[in-house]
Amino acid sequence: MARLTLLAFCGAALLARQALNFVGGAGGTGAGRVSRVPRRAEAEEEEEPEYVAAEGDRLKLKVLSPEGDGISLACSEVILPSASGQLGVLANHAPMMSALDTGVLRYKEDGQWKPIVVMGGFASIDSNQLSVLVNDFEKADDIDAEKTQSEMEAATALLEKAASKKDKLEANQKVKRAAARLQAAMFLSKKKCCAYFLRHSDFLGALGSLKGAIRAREVALSAVGALAFVETLVIVEQDRFGNLAIELVLGTGEAPHIYVVLGSKKAVIIDTGCNSGNLRQFLATLPQLAGKEFQVVNTHIHYDHIMGNYGFCAPGGKSLGSGCRSICQGSRRKAFSENWQEHSLQAMVGAEILDFCVTDWLDEGARIYLDEESPSELESLEVLHTPGHTPDSISLYYPAENRLFTGDLIYPGSIFLHLPGSDLEEFEASLSKVRDFAADKTGLVLSCGHITPSLQVAALQELHGLIEEMHQGRGQPRWDGATTSFTTKNFTLMCRTADVKKMKGA
Repeated sequence: MARLTLLAFCGAALLARQALNFVGGAGGTGAGRVSRVPRRAEAEEEEEPEYVAAEGDRLKLKVLSPEGDGISLACSEVILPSASGQLGVLANHAPMMSALDTGVLRYKEDGQWKPIVVMGGFASIDSNQLSVLVNDFEKADDIDAEKTQSEMEAATALLEKAASKKDKLEANQKVKRAAARLQAAMFLSKKKCCAYFLRHSDFLGALGSLKGAIRAREVALSAVGALAFVETLVIVEQDRFGNLAIELVLGTGEAPHIYVVLGSKKAVIIDTGCNSGNLRQFLATLPQLAGKEFQVVNTHIHYDHIMGNYGFCAPGGKSLGSGCRSICQGSRRKAFSENWQEHSLQAMVGAEILDFCVTDWLDEGARIYLDEESPSELESLEVLHTPGHTPDSISLYYPAENRLFTGDLIYPGSIFLHLPGSDLEEFEASLSKVRDFAADKTGLVLSCGHITPSLQVAALQELHGLIEEMHQGRGQPRWDGATTSFTTKNFTLMCRTADVKKMKGA
């Protein structure tokens, strides 16, 4: 605790004075190395360390802990686990200071993404110099993934048993640390040591051990009314970009949610996740899907919603695979969707999306019938174009369960509106569209792409109130240079600063 207090007290001053300069900082090739900061008496005899100058798209990253251990390297891009969500930094970024949470810092060196686990701290960027002061850090290649999984399970059990606030806080920190270490180890190895888990639409039960490649736990899912064959499966994926353990224990993780809506002869798969395992093969193990064909619908083309698409295609991805009727995406911005190699953000996180085909483009108001031989609106999915997070985003309304699948338009967490293709005005319009759509649908449930399958529609009022405050120049924004964030009880909107200024002028 004393070390945390010292870190918080000294962080801003140390960063402002560029206290992360240490011997061995220079490196003509940009290769990083760990070095020890000299003691004060020794430091007085040393010459000021020479910085690696940022050239073109390069910036200098320095990481330092209170013990003096450090990393110094040149890279092209860094993603920080800031207190308000992931924060990307490129060369020539505006001067900025940000608090860091426990998580994985990723940097791109020589075209390869590499992770470092950081245990909270501060980051400062100025003149292509990114200085990071953390309470502690650990390189991913020093982490044993299997041992860390065991630590994750132990920390989870400890948190479940914690009674006092102090015990809960300590256990919470252990879970976050173990989750970050496991995520980094998985990211580095790219092993498919992750899992899919079945989840109730309204309850996530204890899932036991996290070990194993691909598993499922049987859950009791009741039919809806007289429609004996109708039910929706919710699959939560543990992926190497954001750990499922945080989702299970803290309810704040952003593990992908994959939805399977069952008809009499086919199943509609809403989003396909991050390819932690072959989703198509996993679905074949579920008794509820025996003998059914598949129809895939992507709510948008970000990597964490399309990486499993290839499994529903023939080898090479140029045509559909056996048992798959179609792969569908929204038609509003077809050119944006077709250029998924760039717009999926795969390069940002070091993902590698395998080729897939899209066979159907869904217009506003289109319907996907669960029973095509005897079609009915009750047993169908109605398409709504809901841009904002991306220009191609769609939502799907399922009358039989009074449920709207929203993708990443809405979920109780950090909603990213500062990414390529994001648009704050379109987001506001889509919020109003969903509110109007829900007006005559009492009890409508929002099934989100992350965090929860059961967000109550009343939560929209919280977002509408925040948008109104933004128009009036009120609220309490958090400015990080090109990004401005607004936070309420359940949501954080991460917006481009320029869009916020434009909104206040409207």
